[in-house]
Amino acid sequence: MTDSEFEAIIDFGQSKMKLYVSIYNWRISFPDEIIYLVLADISACFRYPRIAADLTGAFGFMFETLKLYFLSTSHVFGSNTSASSWEPFRRAIKNSIPIYFFREDLVVKHKSLLDALKWDKGPAAPKFVKAVRCELNKGVLNDDSSLSPPSAEIYVDDIMAASVRRKWILRLLAAIIEAIFVVCGRPDTDVRQCPLSLEKWSELIVGPLQIILGLVVDTNEMTVRMSDEYLSEVRVLITEKWNCKRRFFRVNDMHKLVGKLAQLGEAAPWVYKLMSHLYTSLASALKMNKEFLEKSSPSFRALCEKINKKQFNTCHSELQREVCYVMKHAAKMINNHKVVYHINETMREELNLFAQALSASPIIKFSTPIAFIIPRTPSASIFGDSSLLACGGYSTTLKFWWHLDFPAEIISRTLLHIPSEKDDERFISINCLEYITIIINHCAALVFYAENKSSDDDPHPVVLCVTDNMSAKKWTTHTCKKSRIGRALARFFCGLLIGSSVGINSTWISTKDNTIADEISRLKKSASTNDPTSTPTYDYSKLQQNYEELKACTFFQPNQELLSLIWEILLRRKCPDLNRILQLRPSDLGKLSTSTGQRPC
Repeated sequence: MTDSEFEAIIDFGQSKMKLYVSIYNWRISFPDEIIYLVLADISACFRYPRIAADLTGAFGFMFETLKLYFLSTSHVFGSNTSASSWEPFRRAIKNSIPIYFFREDLVVKHKSLLDALKWDKGPAAPKFVKAVRCELNKGVLNDDSSLSPPSAEIYVDDIMAASVRRKWILRLLAAIIEAIFVVCGRPDTDVRQCPLSLEKWSELIVGPLQIILGLVVDTNEMTVRMSDEYLSEVRVLITEKWNCKRRFFRVNDMHKLVGKLAQLGEAAPWVYKLMSHLYTSLASALKMNKEFLEKSSPSFRALCEKINKKQFNTCHSELQREVCYVMKHAAKMINNHKVVYHINETMREELNLFAQALSASPIIKFSTPIAFIIPRTPSASIFGDSSLLACGGYSTTLKFWWHLDFPAEIISRTLLHIPSEKDDERFISINCLEYITIIINHCAALVFYAENKSSDDDPHPVVLCVTDNMSAKKWTTHTCKKSRIGRALARFFCGLLIGSSVGINSTWISTKDNTIADEISRLKKSASTNDPTSTPTYDYSKLQQNYEELKACTFFQPNQELLSLIWEILLRRKCPDLNRILQLRPSDLGKLSTSTGQRPC
């Protein structure tokens, strides 16, 4: 009866990202003007899509005292078709707003509502953070300097929009009001609720700072941050209920915790790396309890086994429903089960890191530049590669390159001496060594931008780390889940990303196309031709002769403190204390040197 297979695709989840992109493009075109944020809410949005007459009885209810049966003629919150049925209305409103924007008569038409608004221009002398034009973000002005019609984003029933100048904001708000009234009906409060939420409208303060979907968006600083109230709630939850004294947990309690922590990632993307670790630790703990399956029916267990082995055809709609039912039913059984689970070692490390991060506020602000959230053309690309003996990287944009030998103790734990991790838990995989290359590349970028920063530069550059190792690529944008060393390196990387002024992304390249980085990581030592008994050295000048790209590059020398922290992670499989990582400054990570020639091993 409520099959949603042919319903409209629901894409309101992209609204928040589109709003951030809009804000960034407004700042590109208007670097010295206030970007105002406006909000509007549609009242009871699900009541506009109607239920077919044949189905109204199925959604109705009986009022026994009055002996009356109430028919539900419209959708309600919670129905599996409410969101998809509202989607055409949402899109109609959204697509109408840019059209109505150019109708100046609408400002007069809706004057009574617009006059009720309050305005906040922010600080008397605001400092505007710069946004930089790129191929993906070109501003809001056309080639002839005319304004592209501004749009508004709608998250379910929450309308969000940005613009500069009071006259454009009024026209945008008038367009929003008109679009709502045209699609949902003109207001007639004597017989029905006004489609524009007047209560929330009266509370709206138009300004550069707004709380949007639980996040504080600041268009002056161009940041998104978590509210102090929410941080306080999470801090209390961690310190009082999940402190170091706690040894066991129930699934339902853990669900509440991860729900709270995951929300922090909206304002601090590095949190998502830790959340993935926490989910993995949670899954590992849950695997220890099979009681809920052992008590279930044989047919239920058989279907679970098929799902586990992927022995089913997802194209068959009836089987799809059965699979969804089994997974939902199993999830409920696990969640409601009263069994307690042990907080294992990795979960404790992750909880401790969250506790440290929350206690380090205001040093850790749980905020991030919009420039790091939206899609952007990278400011620079950095290539890297690792062998089992050494690693290296370079960037022709940032004009640096580097080469690093692994210590003998590290090499002794690689594939050169240990067949696999199954044979020795001390095993260090090539994936971890490749990940180190990305970490050092990022550190080199931090040093470069710290030493070559001017007021005209991009305040929030984003570098693209290019690697020929797929695992290292995934660990950069997401995180490592299985390797203990990889997870420790990821936590270390999180510490470097906290408060970083340089964003990072990653992409994969084939080994065949990663020639220069491959050559750097596989440099051979050679003795002097004049003195064969001398200590072998690396002839870097020969490498620069073979590759013109490296001639104009300076050499990046990682700091010994940084290297000692990385070697410690590889050997002990544990991340250093977060406070120690947070104390690192660009000058503590390494230095760029103009000297070339031969360097000893």
